[in-house]
Amino acid sequence: MRWSSFLSCVISLSSAACLTPDAQAQTQIQYDRLDELAQFTVVSPMCKRLGFLIAPDIETRLDPALQGEIEGWDGDKMRLKSASAEAVQRQSQILAVDLKFFANGATSDAELRNIKVIFVRYGHVCERAAYDKVFKTFVSIPIAYDLDGAATAASDEMLEGGGLASWQTPLIAARGDMMMIAGACRHLIGPTQSDALRQSYGRSDNPRERAYYSRSFDDGLSDTELNMDMTQCERAITRYRQKISAIR
Repeated sequence: MRWSSFLSCVISLSSAACLTPDAQAQTQIQYDRLDELAQFTVVSPMCKRLGFLIAPDIETRLDPALQGEIEGWDGDKMRLKSASAEAVQRQSQILAVDLKFFANGATSDAELRNIKVIFVRYGHVCERAAYDKVFKTFVSIPIAYDLDGAATAASDEMLEGGGLASWQTPLIAARGDMMMIAGACRHLIGPTQSDALRQSYGRSDNPRERAYYSRSFDDGLSDTELNMDMTQCERAITRYRQKISAIR
Protein backbone atom coordinates (compact mmCIF):
# COMPACT_ATOMS: atom_id res chain seq x y z
CA MET A 1 0.00 0.00 0.00
CA ARG A 2 1.54 3.31 -1.08
CA TRP A 3 1.98 6.39 1.13
CA SER A 4 -0.74 8.17 -0.86
CA SER A 5 -3.05 5.23 -0.19
CA PHE A 6 -2.34 5.52 3.51
CA LEU A 7 -3.35 9.19 3.38
CA SER A 8 -6.61 8.37 1.60
CA CYS A 9 -7.38 5.96 4.44
CA VAL A 10 -6.84 8.75 6.95
CA ILE A 11 -9.23 11.00 5.02
CA SER A 12 -11.84 8.30 4.32
CA LEU A 13 -11.73 5.94 7.27
CA SER A 14 -14.86 4.13 6.18
CA SER A 15 -13.41 3.26 2.78
CA ALA A 16 -13.59 -0.46 1.98
CA ALA A 17 -10.10 -0.18 0.47
CA CYS A 18 -8.72 0.29 3.98
CA LEU A 19 -10.30 -2.86 5.42
CA THR A 20 -8.39 -6.14 5.51
CA PRO A 21 -9.04 -9.70 6.75
CA ASP A 22 -8.13 -10.50 10.33
CA ALA A 23 -4.50 -11.52 10.63
CA GLN A 24 -3.34 -13.12 13.85
CA ALA A 25 -0.30 -15.11 12.74
CA GLN A 26 2.37 -12.59 13.70
CA THR A 27 4.27 -12.69 16.98
CA GLN A 28 3.81 -9.96 19.59
CA ILE A 29 7.13 -8.38 18.61
CA GLN A 30 6.05 -8.34 14.97
CA TYR A 31 2.64 -6.96 15.95
CA ASP A 32 4.24 -4.11 17.92
CA ARG A 33 6.62 -3.31 15.08
CA LEU A 34 3.83 -3.27 12.49
CA ASP A 35 1.84 -0.95 14.74
CA GLU A 36 4.85 1.35 15.13
CA LEU A 37 5.53 1.49 11.38
CA ALA A 38 1.84 2.12 10.71
CA GLN A 39 1.79 4.98 13.22
CA PHE A 40 4.86 6.58 11.64
CA THR A 41 3.22 6.30 8.22
CA VAL A 42 -0.12 7.77 9.26
CA VAL A 43 1.46 10.62 11.25
CA SER A 44 3.93 11.59 8.49
CA PRO A 45 1.68 14.36 7.08
CA MET A 46 1.37 15.89 10.55
CA CYS A 47 5.15 15.69 10.91
CA LYS A 48 5.45 17.87 7.82
CA ARG A 49 2.95 20.34 9.22
CA LEU A 50 5.03 20.49 12.41
CA GLY A 51 8.14 21.42 10.46
CA PHE A 52 9.91 18.09 10.25
CA LEU A 53 11.78 17.45 7.02
CA ILE A 54 9.99 14.88 4.86
CA ALA A 55 11.76 13.24 1.91
CA PRO A 56 10.18 14.45 -1.35
CA ASP A 57 10.22 10.92 -2.77
CA ILE A 58 8.48 9.34 0.22
CA GLU A 59 5.49 8.28 -1.88
CA THR A 60 7.58 6.08 -4.15
CA ARG A 61 10.17 4.77 -1.70
CA LEU A 62 8.30 4.20 1.54
CA ASP A 63 6.23 1.17 0.57
CA PRO A 64 9.22 -0.83 -0.77
CA ALA A 65 11.19 0.05 2.39
CA LEU A 66 8.39 -1.15 4.66
CA GLN A 67 7.82 -4.32 2.66
CA GLY A 68 11.58 -4.93 2.68
CA GLU A 69 11.58 -5.18 6.47
CA ILE A 70 8.57 -7.50 6.53
CA GLU A 71 10.16 -9.77 3.92
CA GLY A 72 12.99 -10.49 6.36
CA TRP A 73 10.64 -11.80 9.05
CA ASP A 74 9.68 -15.39 9.71
CA GLY A 75 6.04 -16.28 9.14
CA ASP A 76 3.42 -16.27 6.42
CA LYS A 77 4.23 -13.23 4.26
CA MET A 78 0.66 -12.78 3.05
CA ARG A 79 -0.63 -12.75 6.61
CA LEU A 80 2.07 -10.29 7.63
CA LYS A 81 1.17 -7.94 4.78
CA SER A 82 -2.48 -8.24 5.74
CA ALA A 83 -1.60 -7.44 9.35
CA SER A 84 0.41 -4.44 8.15
CA ALA A 85 -2.59 -3.00 6.31
CA GLU A 86 -4.74 -3.71 9.36
CA ALA A 87 -2.29 -1.76 11.53
CA VAL A 88 -2.55 1.23 9.19
CA GLN A 89 -6.33 1.15 9.48
CA ARG A 90 -6.08 1.02 13.26
CA GLN A 91 -3.58 3.89 13.50
CA SER A 92 -5.65 5.98 11.07
CA GLN A 93 -8.68 5.57 13.29
CA ILE A 94 -6.66 6.32 16.43
CA LEU A 95 -5.43 9.60 14.95
CA ALA A 96 -8.92 10.59 13.82
CA VAL A 97 -10.41 9.78 17.23
CA ASP A 98 -7.66 11.67 19.06
CA LEU A 99 -8.21 14.80 16.97
CA LYS A 100 -11.97 14.63 17.49
CA PHE A 101 -11.50 14.06 21.22
CA PHE A 102 -9.55 17.28 21.65
CA ALA A 103 -11.74 19.28 19.28
CA ASN A 104 -15.20 18.06 20.28
CA GLY A 105 -14.43 17.59 23.95
CA ALA A 106 -13.58 21.24 24.46
CA THR A 107 -16.26 23.19 26.33
CA SER A 108 -14.28 26.35 27.09
CA ASP A 109 -11.73 28.62 25.48
CA ALA A 110 -9.02 27.18 27.73
CA GLU A 111 -9.83 23.64 26.64
CA LEU A 112 -9.84 24.67 22.98
CA ARG A 113 -6.35 26.07 23.42
CA ASN A 114 -5.29 22.63 24.65
CA ILE A 115 -5.44 21.40 21.06
CA LYS A 116 -1.71 22.09 21.21
CA VAL A 117 -1.39 18.97 23.36
CA ILE A 118 -2.24 16.70 20.42
CA PHE A 119 0.43 18.33 18.26
CA VAL A 120 3.06 17.87 20.97
CA ARG A 121 1.98 14.26 21.45
CA TYR A 122 2.33 13.40 17.78
CA GLY A 123 5.42 15.56 17.45
CA HIS A 124 7.13 13.11 19.78
CA VAL A 125 6.03 10.32 17.43
CA CYS A 126 7.71 12.21 14.60
CA GLU A 127 10.90 12.48 16.66
CA ARG A 128 10.88 8.72 17.18
CA ALA A 129 10.35 8.20 13.46
CA ALA A 130 13.39 10.34 12.72
CA TYR A 131 15.56 7.83 14.62
CA ASP A 132 13.83 4.69 13.36
CA LYS A 133 15.99 2.42 11.21
CA VAL A 134 13.46 2.58 8.35
CA PHE A 135 11.85 5.99 8.73
CA LYS A 136 15.00 8.02 9.36
CA THR A 137 15.43 7.95 5.58
CA PHE A 138 12.12 9.77 5.17
CA VAL A 139 11.74 11.92 8.30
CA SER A 140 14.43 14.12 9.81
CA ILE A 141 14.61 16.82 12.47
CA PRO A 142 15.75 20.31 11.38
CA ILE A 143 18.69 21.91 13.15
CA ALA A 144 17.64 23.79 16.31
CA TYR A 145 14.13 22.38 16.01
CA ASP A 146 11.64 23.52 18.68
CA LEU A 147 8.70 21.14 19.02
CA ASP A 148 6.86 23.34 21.52
CA GLY A 149 7.12 26.32 19.18
CA ALA A 150 6.02 24.25 16.19
CA ALA A 151 3.05 22.84 18.12
CA THR A 152 2.07 26.34 19.20
CA ALA A 153 2.20 27.58 15.59
CA ALA A 154 0.10 24.63 14.37
CA SER A 155 -2.54 25.10 17.05
CA ASP A 156 -2.56 28.87 16.50
CA GLU A 157 -3.37 28.29 12.86
CA MET A 158 -6.46 26.32 13.88
CA LEU A 159 -7.54 28.71 16.64
CA GLU A 160 -6.88 32.08 15.03
CA GLY A 161 -10.30 32.33 13.40
CA GLY A 162 -11.97 32.12 16.81
CA GLY A 163 -9.60 34.63 18.40
CA LEU A 164 -8.01 31.96 20.60
CA ALA A 165 -4.47 31.76 19.21
CA SER A 166 -1.68 32.10 21.77
CA TRP A 167 -0.74 35.56 20.49
CA GLN A 168 -4.31 36.89 20.41
CA THR A 169 -4.82 38.97 23.52
CA PRO A 170 -8.39 39.93 24.51
CA LEU A 171 -7.76 43.34 22.91
CA ILE A 172 -6.62 41.84 19.62
CA ALA A 173 -9.60 39.46 19.58
CA ALA A 174 -12.04 42.31 20.28
CA ARG A 175 -10.55 44.45 17.52
CA GLY A 176 -10.82 41.49 15.16
CA ASP A 177 -14.50 41.16 16.07
CA MET A 178 -14.98 44.86 15.36
CA MET A 179 -13.36 44.43 11.96
CA MET A 180 -15.75 41.61 11.12
CA ILE A 181 -18.70 43.82 12.02
CA ALA A 182 -17.23 46.67 9.96
CA GLY A 183 -17.20 44.35 6.96
CA ALA A 184 -20.50 42.58 7.55
CA CYS A 185 -22.40 45.82 8.20
CA ARG A 186 -20.77 47.96 5.51
CA HIS A 187 -23.82 47.68 3.24
CA LEU A 188 -25.93 49.17 6.05
CA ILE A 189 -23.68 51.65 7.82
CA GLY A 190 -22.07 52.85 4.61
CA PRO A 191 -18.45 53.16 3.47
CA THR A 192 -17.65 56.25 5.55
CA GLN A 193 -18.40 54.64 8.92
CA SER A 194 -17.01 51.26 7.86
CA ASP A 195 -13.71 52.85 6.75
CA ALA A 196 -13.57 54.89 9.96
CA LEU A 197 -13.81 51.67 11.99
CA ARG A 198 -11.03 50.13 9.93
CA GLN A 199 -8.89 53.21 10.50
CA SER A 200 -9.49 53.16 14.25
CA TYR A 201 -9.35 49.44 15.01
CA GLY A 202 -7.82 47.64 12.04
CA ARG A 203 -4.34 49.08 11.97
CA SER A 204 -1.18 47.70 13.61
CA ASP A 205 2.58 47.85 13.24
CA ASN A 206 2.64 44.11 13.86
CA PRO A 207 2.28 42.28 10.50
CA ARG A 208 0.55 39.25 12.05
CA GLU A 209 -2.02 41.38 13.85
CA ARG A 210 -2.57 43.54 10.79
CA ALA A 211 -3.17 40.46 8.64
CA TYR A 212 -5.65 39.13 11.22
CA TYR A 213 -7.63 42.38 11.19
CA SER A 214 -7.70 42.39 7.40
CA ARG A 215 -8.89 38.78 7.25
CA SER A 216 -11.58 39.50 9.83
CA PHE A 217 -12.86 42.44 7.79
CA ASP A 218 -12.78 40.38 4.59
CA ASP A 219 -14.65 37.53 6.29
CA GLY A 220 -17.37 39.91 7.43
CA LEU A 221 -17.55 41.55 4.03
CA SER A 222 -18.15 38.24 2.27
CA ASP A 223 -20.40 36.68 4.94
CA THR A 224 -23.88 35.99 3.58
CA GLU A 225 -25.31 34.34 6.70
CA LEU A 226 -25.17 37.01 9.41
CA ASN A 227 -28.17 38.93 8.00
CA MET A 228 -27.86 41.68 10.61
CA ASP A 229 -30.18 44.68 10.40
CA MET A 230 -29.18 48.27 11.11
CA THR A 231 -30.16 48.10 14.78
CA GLN A 232 -28.13 44.94 15.33
CA CYS A 233 -25.12 46.47 13.59
CA GLU A 234 -25.24 49.61 15.70
CA ARG A 235 -25.56 47.58 18.90
CA ALA A 236 -22.63 45.37 17.92
CA ILE A 237 -20.44 48.36 17.12
CA THR A 238 -21.32 49.99 20.44
CA ARG A 239 -20.68 46.76 22.32
CA TYR A 240 -17.24 46.27 20.81
CA ARG A 241 -16.31 49.93 21.31
CA GLN A 242 -17.08 49.55 25.00
CA LYS A 243 -15.22 46.23 25.22
CA ILE A 244 -12.11 47.62 23.54
CA SER A 245 -12.15 50.73 25.73
CA ALA A 246 -12.54 48.63 28.88
CA ILE A 247 -9.59 46.39 27.95
CA ARG A 248 -7.34 49.34 27.23
